[in-house]
Amino acid sequence: MFSEKDRAFLRSQTLARFATVAVNGQPDIDTVGFGFDGERFYISGYA
Repeated sequence: MFSEKDRAFLRSQTLARFATVAVNGQPDIDTVGFGFDGERFYISGYA
């Protein structure tokens, strides 16, 4: 699914933006910490 270049980039990052939209249409975005093992993402708090 990801090229080796993509995997290297994702492994070098520690923060991501996670966005959702409420049923009333209000968008919400939060900063989250994450890890990437080459296949799976692991989401946590940004601290």
